[in-house]
Amino acid sequence: MSVPSTDQKPPVALATAICAACGEEFGCGANQNSDTTPLDCWCMSVDLGPAALNELQERYRGCLCSKCLRAFAEKDPTPLANSSGSQD
Repeated sequence: MSVPSTDQKPPVALATAICAACGEEFGCGANQNSDTTPLDCWCMSVDLGPAALNELQERYRGCLCSKCLRAFAEKDPTPLANSSGSQD
């Protein structure tokens, strides 16, 4: 009989939040207890370009649902990690 590995983190329980853009309820993992960081939230997997991120920060104070956050990502498809400003 094999023993399951304990190296994996259990899934993060998402809190119910209200989208700052559309008002819909959604699961948010960004503001959980001290053992959870925003990196544990689904939103950290959405690639936002610098223009989209700036617009989000100017317009909203709270988190956005998946639909609204992905709509912003589509406006500026250049992920921040690739936005060095150089033209290849």
